[in-house]
Amino acid sequence: LYALLAVSVLRRERMRLLGETYIALATVFATMAIFFALDAYPTFALWTLEGAAIVWVGLRQRRLLARVFGLALQFAGAWLFLFHYAEYSRANPWLNDFVLGCALIAAAGAITSWLMHKHRDVLIEGGERAAGVILVWACGWWFAGGLRALHDGLPPADFYAAALIFAAVTFAVAETLGGWLEWPTLRRLTFAHWPAMALGLLAIGSRHPLAGLGAVAWPLNFIVFFWCLHWQQQDAIATSHGTRYRAGWLLLAVLATWEGLWLIDHHYYQWSLLLGALGIAAGWVRYHLRERGNSAAGQLSIWALLWGTAFWLGSGWTFIDERMPAGNHIAYGLGFAIASCALFEILGGWARWISLRRLQVILLPVMAIAALMQLDRGSHPAANDAWLAWLAAFAVFYVIIYRQQKDASATGANNQHVFAVWLATGLIAWELAWQCADLNPGTSWAFAMWGMVPALALLLIAHYGRQLWPWRDHFSFFRNVGLGPLALYCALWSLVSSWDPSRTGALPYFPLLNPIDLAQVSILCGLRAWLCAGADRAGANGSGSGYPAWLAALAFVWLNGIVLRTIHHWFDIPYVAHELFNSIVVQAGFSLVWTLAAMALMVYATRKMDRRPWFVGAALLAVVVGKLFLLDLANSGTVARIVSFLGVGVLLMIIGYIAPVPPGDVEKQQG
Repeated sequence: LYALLAVSVLRRERMRLLGETYIALATVFATMAIFFALDAYPTFALWTLEGAAIVWVGLRQRRLLARVFGLALQFAGAWLFLFHYAEYSRANPWLNDFVLGCALIAAAGAITSWLMHKHRDVLIEGGERAAGVILVWACGWWFAGGLRALHDGLPPADFYAAALIFAAVTFAVAETLGGWLEWPTLRRLTFAHWPAMALGLLAIGSRHPLAGLGAVAWPLNFIVFFWCLHWQQQDAIATSHGTRYRAGWLLLAVLATWEGLWLIDHHYYQWSLLLGALGIAAGWVRYHLRERGNSAAGQLSIWALLWGTAFWLGSGWTFIDERMPAGNHIAYGLGFAIASCALFEILGGWARWISLRRLQVILLPVMAIAALMQLDRGSHPAANDAWLAWLAAFAVFYVIIYRQQKDASATGANNQHVFAVWLATGLIAWELAWQCADLNPGTSWAFAMWGMVPALALLLIAHYGRQLWPWRDHFSFFRNVGLGPLALYCALWSLVSSWDPSRTGALPYFPLLNPIDLAQVSILCGLRAWLCAGADRAGANGSGSGYPAWLAALAFVWLNGIVLRTIHHWFDIPYVAHELFNSIVVQAGFSLVWTLAAMALMVYATRKMDRRPWFVGAALLAVVVGKLFLLDLANSGTVARIVSFLGVGVLLMIIGYIAPVPPGDVEKQQG
């Protein structure tokens, strides 16, 4: 009736308002008629479609009340749909009343939101936000129907992965349609993609991420996620782009770590190796596309590189530990690290990725860990063919670092060279000491190697370092930072070894021709070369000329050690402190040797016209004279006392004749 009245009066210009009133009444009564005439399901469907149509009419006619009525009608239809949920048939999991109803509500809501966006100039303030809310409403119904269909139609084990695939496809379609329709709100629905993936990760449970359909779902989701971010940034409509980008990489790292650990734990080493390689490749793609030449892009590629490298090395070492003979674990593990660093250097040069090449810095720490493992197992560097791995390790290290220094891509090269010298010195000393202990057990040769090898390293580098790579370019740095600790070690070893009896086994003992004294000679030569290498520096500790006091003190301690060792071996006196120092022979030997040392100092001072060493020698003579009267005189009547007094007296007379006091500075000026 009201529809007929509207048709009859709308033709008259002055009765247009009455006609529109009749139309409104006809619409209301038709809506009510649908409810009373039909069942719940057709009613909700017609209300939903009618609501969308009324919104369209309201937008065309700029009628706010019509638009509100249309939206209210859609919400009422959705409520009616949910109220009768228990009555719906769901025999077919894919096409049933609930799934179709959700699709209908979602379509009506999406069409309504699109119409409001298209006619946004008609909307009042806040209308655009209302359109966004309606789009979210439609998206919720879309996911409700889709997830219900997946839940009913698939095995429980595949549901979560299928849900992720459904989400990825949905967001990809939203991004594509939003671009075609120039509808930014639809594209921004992808903001919910990361939370959806996070929920999917939490729902995995006891399975691993790539189990079953997960092998398709997770790669597809991350491809869609980063693809959407890329295009939204290109079109300048991205929302919280930086946060979402970092969150995506974080989620990817968590998922990949979970999968990688599962693979290693279940002995799928080839796949975990592949996963590590993919991590490195992802870092390179990120660097190549975003970071090369763009300092503002950050350093995310390095984190991907480190992650991939950790899984690459971890997978290889776990495989070696699991499948290789126990005795060869260290050699194979070191060999795998060597091959990996060489591969990284080659691929990094080919891909023009310096960060990949710089992974060779892990080689020295790995070598140090291998050495500690050998030490912990009571082994030695060359055990179980590990010497081949050690030679290869140092060869590869120096080849790589030479290449990188040549093209200025090395990082911390000087420090790496210093550590390499320390490590090589320790390994050689360790191996030689072990071989000496194995071939000549019970002798001091093994202990002597721990002093002789560092001393020779100190001597050779200090003497030839200015002419040889890698020390020549920064020789002062290597002398101080690299050789300084070696020099300190040698000095401490010299002090400690002075009390060693120098056991020679079946060989006879000769002063200077025994393990400890040979090592001591090499140490003094090495320290002297190290001091001379710094002679161009402004004479700290007198290194520019002569021997500094501390080096002379070391030589004096060593000289006393020679006396003790010689008397111990030749006079069969036990090498025990109280036995030695209570021996008349030892005291007489000290007196003579100290006097000879004083004479040498004073003769040297006289020839160099330097009073300081002369007074040191004179002080030492005073100590000898005091010792003669306080200690040696108590042993009256012994041959040793007589020899001691006569010998010291003769030497004093010789000193007085050949080494008078050098002239002082004033006397030199007057002369």
